[in-house]
Amino acid sequence: MLAAVGLAAMTYALVEGGSRGFVAVWPAAAVAAVVLPSFVLRMLRARMPLVPPSLFRHRNIAAANLVTFLVYAALGGFLLFVPLYLQFLGCSPFESGLALMPLSLVIAVLAPRFGALADRLGPRRFLVGGATLIGAGIALLLLVGTRSGVWSAGTPGLVLLALGLAMFVAPITATAIGSAPMELAGVASGVNQTVARVGGLVAVAAIGLVVTVVFNRSPVAGGHRPLDPDAVGAVLRHASVAGFRAGMAVAACLALIGAATAGVLIRDR
Repeated sequence: MLAAVGLAAMTYALVEGGSRGFVAVWPAAAVAAVVLPSFVLRMLRARMPLVPPSLFRHRNIAAANLVTFLVYAALGGFLLFVPLYLQFLGCSPFESGLALMPLSLVIAVLAPRFGALADRLGPRRFLVGGATLIGAGIALLLLVGTRSGVWSAGTPGLVLLALGLAMFVAPITATAIGSAPMELAGVASGVNQTVARVGGLVAVAAIGLVVTVVFNRSPVAGGHRPLDPDAVGAVLRHASVAGFRAGMAVAACLALIGAATAGVLIRDR
């Protein structure tokens, strides 16, 4: 109950605060600020805790979940805002979805191979390399300002992102679960999945706020919303491009911080 209420209140405050203002959602933020620490205290004191604190005494588990939060936060922002941006540039919803389909194909083909290599050689180099490629791929999208730029800069960015995901997904899951004692493997899996989802939720709210704030700096932004495909006027459309680029810069930084964190904290043994 504490976990559900705390996460729900935090998500509501972040998402609605970006559009309604944080003054309007402060009660939800206050609930999250009280309930989430209460959840942690409950886990420290409970005889049979939902998430045993001893799980995080294993260095690789704690590090893998931190890296998961950072990189999946970057992916959450990418997966929401890039399709919206492609439609803003003139692509149809079908074309926008089709542009991301190769990501799944590359992961399906290459992820098992990278997973096998990580089992044999250790996960650190794959986590660092994968997260770095993800960050670089997202950063290349900053160069996309027109529909023609989707092919010249967007395609290489998506290729790097796909390779990075294939390199990252299997090793991070194996590290987060395989480093746990056998009796806690199920709990470790649940924690890692929850961390990934929470990272995506927080990033969508935070990156959405960045996009909105940058867009609203434009003198013509009043009464309009960012990434509106029907927006007319060079100044207004430039404001949306600037907002998108700011949001993707945040996502790229999150992935690169995740790569640095993996390099420092993850152990191959």
